Amino acid sequence: MLLLVVPFFGGPDDREALAYGMRMAEHPGILLNVIRFVPSPGKSLKFDKSVIEDNVDHEEDELMLSEFKSTHSDKEKESNLYEEMLVENKAEVVDALKALNKYNLFLVGRMVPTVPLVNKTDCPELGPVGSFLASSEFSTTASVLVVQQYNPSANLHPLVEEQAYYGETSSMPDSPHGVPPV
Repeated sequence: MLLLVVPFFGGPDDREALAYGMRMAEHPGILLNVIRFVPSPGKSLKFDKSVIEDNVDHEEDELMLSEFKSTHSDKEKESNLYEEMLVENKAEVVDALKALNKYNLFLVGRMVPTVPLVNKTDCPELGPVGSFLASSEFSTTASVLVVQQYNPSANLHPLVEEQAYYGETSSMPDSPHGVPPV
């Protein structure tokens, strides 16, 4: 049995990770657990800032979670679980994630609305949760899959684009001289 967990903080990338997890959970050999991290009242998951909530994101999060609960959390099939975890600060988030070390696979969103969970990272492209799970501070043999929802208008970290050179053709042959083509 594959034990899969989706730490859910909210936002489009976490919704995408949850959608992927829900698809994987259709297989009978997969146990899916969704842990929703909820800040204490009046706080945000950034912990140092007051609540400035994006209602559209919040509504979409609720819709996605209710879909998960209605389609994947049935009492007969104990393969899918949903939990809410009230967190007061960054240390509680870190402790909660460390307690999830029994899982085989973590599905996490890349750009989640939370503070960075490690002070320094070699892989900022993994996002705050993925960076923590890949760090030496988190001890597990689990795999981590970081998911980012496709947004055609976003250019968060542009890739280096190669410039095509259509000038003169190279004088170098395609195959070495003296070797007949096969």
